[in-house]
Amino acid sequence: MPPLRERLEDLEELTTVSLQRAKQRLGLDATPVLDIGSIKILSNWQWPGNIRELHGFVERLAARTLGRVIPHSLCRSELELWMRERPDVAKSKMALSDLGLKTDVRRYEISRIRQALEMHGGVKTAAARSLCIPEATLRSRMKALGIESGTPARRAGI
Repeated sequence: MPPLRERLEDLEELTTVSLQRAKQRLGLDATPVLDIGSIKILSNWQWPGNIRELHGFVERLAARTLGRVIPHSLCRSELELWMRERPDVAKSKMALSDLGLKTDVRRYEISRIRQALEMHGGVKTAAARSLCIPEATLRSRMKALGIESGTPARRAGI
């Protein structure tokens, strides 16, 4: 059987089977589905292993999703975490940049915004100033990137 990276045309069908298996194994009410962004992310990844690896990863997504649709943001963050947990993946020559330039830029932007917010205690005016952008732009980018407002303590009501 060829490695998964040589069968990417079958990826969507394989993930559907994986999600149906995950529904049964996890006792879910409905079969989860991947949003189009998740399918793109998984299709762009040069899988170092076999189909069993994909099944395991997709089950992990199904276990962590809050709704029926698995969003691309969860898929991306789980793929990053999975890569850190797997030394064999880190040894391969496949880096996060295999996910594409847009994904790399997006990840960098999220990181910079979160750093600025953390450094300034969640105060957007100060964070925007440190990023050299207008506060309205910061708010817009936060919304577009799915970054929650405020510090974790503020969100929790502490």
